[in-house]
Amino acid sequence: MPQETCFATFVGMHRGDAPGGQLDSARSRRALTLVELLVTFAIVSILLSILLPGLSQAQAVARRIVCAAHESSIGIALTLDADQNSQKLVESWFAQIGRPSETMAATRGYFDGSFQSITAPIPNLSPDGRRWDGLGKLGYKGTACLDSPEALFCPCHRGDHAWEVERDCFVFDAPTTDETKRYFTNYQYSGHLEKDGDRRSLARLSNADVLVADGFRTRDDVNHETGANVLRGDLSVKWWAANRFEFESLPVDSFSESVSDTAWIDPVYNPWDQVWDAVARER
Repeated sequence: MPQETCFATFVGMHRGDAPGGQLDSARSRRALTLVELLVTFAIVSILLSILLPGLSQAQAVARRIVCAAHESSIGIALTLDADQNSQKLVESWFAQIGRPSETMAATRGYFDGSFQSITAPIPNLSPDGRRWDGLGKLGYKGTACLDSPEALFCPCHRGDHAWEVERDCFVFDAPTTDETKRYFTNYQYSGHLEKDGDRRSLARLSNADVLVADGFRTRDDVNHETGANVLRGDLSVKWWAANRFEFESLPVDSFSESVSDTAWIDPVYNPWDQVWDAVARER
């Protein structure tokens, strides 16, 4: 009877099951050495250093564009309001009493001691119990000139008066008589009066005139580090490039009481008038 030949057959064997397989598997799973890990971190750091500044700059440009769009909306609201008031610009009590530092304010707020010598009539209370002023009148819920009061706030604002902080002034459910707090926008209003005291008419303004600019009540309130968007009399919005010394004469703290103090209003050297003069010059 012929003798059968038997062959060993390996079924379902994987790499590493055969002799020497465990060594090959260990080699394939070898961890990174410290040098390789450091090189990887270095490459990632270099890539981030190249990409992040570009992303940051792109974000700043995008926010600046949004800011310009907000000022354009303010220009439209000023036009709508002027159409209802014989082309006269919206009134600002702070501009009328010679307080250029406070023309960022949306409401007059508490009538403190620094204003006791003022003879100009105090603004009347609105139905919600606040005394709206300047640009604040455009965003007040009782008017339809500005679609959203958020347009009075710049996404680049770095101070204490961001939309998230001041929005309670514009969003209310019931009338209130609490006028102790002064609410602010992020934009500076040049006011409704000419230098000779005459009422400004929107119809007679040109691109040489300035209506609104990014806020500069204090250095904390400056929205952009390198300049400001400026709404001009022809309702165009143009970028004004500031030099590094432009805002240094302004007070620093947004909540500083000295901002409203008469000591800051120097008829010879007024830091806010100096900035307005600089903003009016196109660069």
